[in-house]
Formats: sequence, C-alpha cells, structure tokens
Amino acid sequence: MKACNFRSTVVTVLMLCTGVAIMAASALTVEVKASRGLRLYVVDSRRPSAARDTMHRVFAASLGAAVSLRCGGPVEVRVKAVKPGEAKMNLGTGDCDAVLVLGDDRPVALRRLDAITLGAMLDPDAGVRPVYLIVGNGDPALRELLAAAFSSVLADRQFLKTMANAVEEPVLAGTLAAR
Repeated sequence: MKACNFRSTVVTVLMLCTGVAIMAASALTVEVKASRGLRLYVVDSRRPSAARDTMHRVFAASLGAAVSLRCGGPVEVRVKAVKPGEAKMNLGTGDCDAVLVLGDDRPVALRRLDAITLGAMLDPDAGVRPVYLIVGNGDPALRELLAAAFSSVLADRQFLKTMANAVEEPVLAGTLAAR
C-alpha cells in the first residue's frame, strides 16, 4: 500500500510541476516589432568625397520612395559606405538588407553569395557605369520588393537627373538584368 501512495504522490507532484510550467510559459510574451526602415550598405570603388556621399544619399532616398509606394507607408533607407568584406559579412548575418555596389565590377568578396544580384548600367555621356544591388535569399518578399523598387529607381528620370547633378556627371537610364 505504501508503494501505491508513493506513486500517487509522485504523479501529483509531476502534475503540479507541469501546471506551474504551463502557467509560467503562458506568462512569458514575445513582442515582435517590424522595422519601418531598410539598411543599405554601399560598396563604392571611387575615392570618398562629398559628391560620392551625396550620390549614396540620393540613391537611398529614391529607393526609399519606391519601396514606400509599394508598401503603402513611409520606409526609411539608412545608407552606410563599407568595404566589400564587411558588406558580405553583414549581408550574411542579416545586419543589412541589401548591398549596393557602384564601380566597374563587383568585388571578389561579393561574387559568391547566397544572394540575388541585380545589375544595371548607368550610362554617362562617355562610358558606362555598372551598378549592382545584392539582396539575400533569406526573405523572398523583401527580395521581390527591392527588385521592383530598384527597377523603378533606374527608370525614374527625375532620380537620374538628381543623381547626375549630385555627382556632377551626367547619368542616364540603363537596362536592368538579373545576374
């Protein structure tokens, strides 16, 4: 009879502990807040200058406006100029949403990534200037949103005129091709 009492006591204690654990777990809440901003890292092969920084800000503002139109609310794009290795690491860890590459070609560090690379050509009067937007594969909705916004930015004549004035070089619309 004592074994039966011991067994019922153990079952009662286990049930009590399970109840306490369930109540404790239900008391814990997780609050998830969506960010209304995008983090854009820029890899630019040109020397740092005021014109270069202005070009980065103009592109970020135009990309933010295009994304905002698609999202139905304001979306801020924060821009930061970084080196290729830092851009690769931060895109891989999710610390940035996309990487914009301005220069003759993508740096070696940004060629083999689990990401989609969108490429376009900004055609100044003399020569061609490639531009790439690299977006990670982790979020398909963000990838599609940024691809559509990137295409809109490159087709926006007002943006291209502003960009040309910002860098003091004429910039005309180019073609968009996924790579």
